[in-house]
Amino acid sequence: MKNTILKTIILFLLTIPFQSHAQKYRKMLGDSSVWYEVYVFEGAGTTLHLVYGDSTVGGIHYKMLFSEGNSNISAFLREDTLAQKIYLKRIDSSNLPEKVLYDFSKKVGDSINIGYVYGGLLRIEDMDTGYIVDSIKTRPILSDSLRYFYGHSLAHHKNAVQWIESVGNPSGLLKSIYNFDIWNFTSCKFSDGLHQYRLPKGNSPFDNWIDTSCYIYYSSLTQIENNNFSIYPNPFTNQLTIEGKPLQNCKAEVYDITGKLLETIIINGNGISFNNYYNGLVLIRIFDRRGNVVGVVKGVKL
Repeated sequence: MKNTILKTIILFLLTIPFQSHAQKYRKMLGDSSVWYEVYVFEGAGTTLHLVYGDSTVGGIHYKMLFSEGNSNISAFLREDTLAQKIYLKRIDSSNLPEKVLYDFSKKVGDSINIGYVYGGLLRIEDMDTGYIVDSIKTRPILSDSLRYFYGHSLAHHKNAVQWIESVGNPSGLLKSIYNFDIWNFTSCKFSDGLHQYRLPKGNSPFDNWIDTSCYIYYSSLTQIENNNFSIYPNPFTNQLTIEGKPLQNCKAEVYDITGKLLETIIINGNGISFNNYYNGLVLIRIFDRRGNVVGVVKGVKL
């Protein structure tokens, strides 16, 4: 009798739908992702990292990473969403292998071997820096909740590290093994037009300024995503073609990712010819003959 009751209970429990309480992984790399970093030590300034465009290196598919300044590709990034890892590959002629930049699959007590990034490049001589995960906490950020990973160096116990899922190290995207520093931090992160991260208030004495800069940058991104034209080829060299009806007596303004105007071009037809003194990711604003903006497109100039 007891065995019959026990079997009935087990069968009943098996009919109840299983619900996993594991938090869904939050991707870091979208089709277009931007990190807005601030440094205020011995002066003030900003660094902009933008992931945009695809490339295949050694048969492996990567996203291209651009950094503020010369708009050149500074590295290749790849995200394995199943393994919850971010890989970084150097851009040089040595064909060095990719290395893990972030690993969000780890649990408390696990060890992590990660690469050391210096000046935007992996330093192979300092690779495989060992860390231990001390704790993982979920915290609300804007309209979402993200996992915070806290750990310490195996070589230097006091050298703590902090990661945020979908954001990276709050001290900077490429600073995966650095301590968090209120004088050098990621203030905002956007992905595919969505505002995903804002440095929590109380973590920096520059809260009001961060609010203003994040809002301004978010506004500019929403304008950038308003694309009314398609271009090909992309990437391109010194010429590209605009699909659709030919344009007459129109104008195109070309900007780098920092908002610097690179050149102004008059368009008559479907083709645009560019100067050859710059390359990297560019934003092209297209105006009609009355001076109204009729489209903004993104491209990669080789």
